[in-house]
Amino acid sequence: SQRRVAKVINLDPMVSSEECAYDCSIDVRDLVDGSNVQEELGLGPNGAILFCMEYLEKNLDWLEDRIWQITHQNTTGNGGANGHATHGGDDNNNKEEVEEEAYLIFDCPGQIELFSMHGSFRSILLHLQRRFDLRICAVNLVDATIACSDGGNYIAAALVSLSVMLHLELPHVNVLAKADLARQIAVGHGADGESESAQILRRMLDDDDGDNGDTLGCIAAGELVDAMMEESHTKMFSAKREKLTRGLCEVIDDFALVNFLPVAIEVSCSHK
Repeated sequence: SQRRVAKVINLDPMVSSEECAYDCSIDVRDLVDGSNVQEELGLGPNGAILFCMEYLEKNLDWLEDRIWQITHQNTTGNGGANGHATHGGDDNNNKEEVEEEAYLIFDCPGQIELFSMHGSFRSILLHLQRRFDLRICAVNLVDATIACSDGGNYIAAALVSLSVMLHLELPHVNVLAKADLARQIAVGHGADGESESAQILRRMLDDDDGDNGDTLGCIAAGELVDAMMEESHTKMFSAKREKLTRGLCEVIDDFALVNFLPVAIEVSCSHK
């Protein structure tokens, strides 16, 4: 929106060339390839990704060099003319600034362990923040066709999103991707038609024009559980699990941090 040139940095070592549908300015697979790690170390996909992130953490100079190159490739001289520290210099406490017009997009793996509990990815981001004076915002993509398929899945998605927010400690946007597809899926239908919990979930997805951007923030997890406990067909929320479920929802509501922004890629106003 500010006419900045975007540079995409792929940090997913497991993505195949066929799945990577864009040109990367930096590709972590040039440093460590997840498929090779699996084959050589006999690891599964999750183990291979964790190994790759730890390997990247130990070789951050490789990433630093390439970020500096793509953000200064159009500058002349030593960089000092524009008030930016030269690469490898000691000015400004060894902090380097990315060119103002540079906009870096880090495309990350989908394994939730990296962002909710494992330390390497968080350390990588913190290091880049300090080194290049970056202003990083995390965008957490949640599949709406799964998260909004029933109340239990929504509560799980909210808990995971909260865990990621607290672990990364970054400005954070939670996005319900594929919202257009989720609207087409029959969700929570009981014998008498759409249930109350389904209506609550549907309300999250109905803000097509963006006029009610705070809709999701006004829906409490506790409200969803109240509706689900009244529905006889909701077997997973039996009385035996009610206390635990309500306790988890209190965590979500008490922190009051988790909001979801529904986005349909075909509707331009949903992702302005």
